[in-house]
Amino acid sequence: MTMDRRNFIKGAVAMGGAAALAGLAGCSSEPEPAIEPGTYTATVPSIKGDLTLNVSFDGMSITDIRTVSCADSSVISDVAIESLTRRIVEQQNVEVDAVSGATMTSMAFKQAVSDCIEQAGGKLRDFQKGSDTVNAKMQAPDEDFDLVVIGAGIAGMSAALTAARKSDLKVLLLEKCAFVGGCFRVCGGGMWTMDADINQWVGQDCSLDDYVSFMQQRSAPYEIDTELLSNMRAVAGETFMYLMENGLTANPATWTFGNPESQLPCFWSMNNKEHAWETGESGWADEVHKIVERTGVETRVNSRAVSLKTDGSAVTGVVVEDLEKIYTVNAKSVVVATGGFTRNKDYIEEFAPEYADAFAFTAGGDTGDGITMTRELDVPVVGQGMMGLFGINPSTGYYGEVGNLVWAAQASVNKEGEESGVAGAFYGDTLALLLSQTDSCAYALYDATNNAVERLEKGVAQGLAAKYDSLDELADGEGIDRTGLQEVAASRGVSQAPFYCIVQKPLFIGSIPGLKVNSSCQVENGSGEVVENLYAAGMVMFGNVFNVAYPCSGTGVGTSNYTGAVAANAILASL
Repeated sequence: MTMDRRNFIKGAVAMGGAAALAGLAGCSSEPEPAIEPGTYTATVPSIKGDLTLNVSFDGMSITDIRTVSCADSSVISDVAIESLTRRIVEQQNVEVDAVSGATMTSMAFKQAVSDCIEQAGGKLRDFQKGSDTVNAKMQAPDEDFDLVVIGAGIAGMSAALTAARKSDLKVLLLEKCAFVGGCFRVCGGGMWTMDADINQWVGQDCSLDDYVSFMQQRSAPYEIDTELLSNMRAVAGETFMYLMENGLTANPATWTFGNPESQLPCFWSMNNKEHAWETGESGWADEVHKIVERTGVETRVNSRAVSLKTDGSAVTGVVVEDLEKIYTVNAKSVVVATGGFTRNKDYIEEFAPEYADAFAFTAGGDTGDGITMTRELDVPVVGQGMMGLFGINPSTGYYGEVGNLVWAAQASVNKEGEESGVAGAFYGDTLALLLSQTDSCAYALYDATNNAVERLEKGVAQGLAAKYDSLDELADGEGIDRTGLQEVAASRGVSQAPFYCIVQKPLFIGSIPGLKVNSSCQVENGSGEVVENLYAAGMVMFGNVFNVAYPCSGTGVGTSNYTGAVAANAILASL
């Protein structure tokens, strides 16, 4: 059985409605299903493509669930599939809670199981038992650590790793999702570095003056913390080389300048590079976490930091909630590395309202938790703008065999049929550029001479691209001014039918506004005073070191990695 995406969403809504009706009707909590024994197959759309399951039944219950194929990101989907398979079979319940950080995969999985139940002649309501969350979670005893790091993206892993490998501190790394990595897991796999052995190997480095000048120019007219930039550069070389010498697969042969206007060399992952479009899921998140684990850091996933524990103006620990219990971790120092807020519409409206028409192409946990948990401490949010570029939709973005076609356009126009400006702009500037266009988008044009026609045809089949026999037909089909489109197409050599079009839409790869910190990554309150024992690293504090837009490739990962190290070094220096 197959479903289109619209019916998939309808099905998900219907499942919730059925559960409510069953409850009102006094449905028994112990169902007595009558099911035709056998194995049934269902295919449903998930976030990156189809998910296919085989579900087996005896005469009364689900006995086994096997995943035939899943197009979603492997580590994320693997965690969801393992958890859902176990819980659905154990509980005979298709309404078990979604796996944190893998919501869409979870929805698809539960929908496929539901389809198989119906194919087998079962009553869906008998397998709808509601959330399996423990409502009254056990209050567990307090625990004690020297350092607690909240968030297991690259910033959090860097802070935990640096502290653990340079001391005998007892370090705890918390992650609210079911897997580590955060936005680091879905990035393109690039990181800039300076003053490292690898810079000498390739003969390209960036001086402190050039680095500061570039970041100031990109952030104008807003101020940035140049002393913090200096501290980041001071740790960059040693921090990067430690990772590379211990398992990070960076490729010296494929370095690029992160921005044509900068001297910052960006180094790229050696994984997933058989084709130009195979970016994202670079493998770096798992490589770094393996290095972290070898230092003795304890990592806990499915463990959400609910709030900070304070004693007056000092932070003394973290209140944590996992799948079964709530407990407090007492700590001498806490690093907030919770990422940004690209998936929090309220925070976008508060801190970057002009970007409301863009969608997030980031980790599911990017909900602004660091801002939320420090509000009672009067910590200001500094910085302007958002990080982003363009893509097709929230699930495809600009990755994959079809998604990557947004980069292969022969021309890009707006509704008025004018050049959109996307083609000639640095990609970090295209987020704001697209938002300034009518309907906040542009139209990528391709003709029969494009060397990606085979992939374009796949895009048409998937509903991600459109195909036309003439430019006038394309203009009318997309609502573009005919005259303008014809003029741009002629100037760009787009002339041979058939013609293809992909709508280029603005997307987020991160946020910039974040917690105010000093040059040692210590969090400061609204009076400019240090919040004792509290540090911040990564996207949650980006607004201190750059503003306006994404400045260059490798900035998100590089800044996160090196601010994590700066925070850890400051903690060690305070002992």
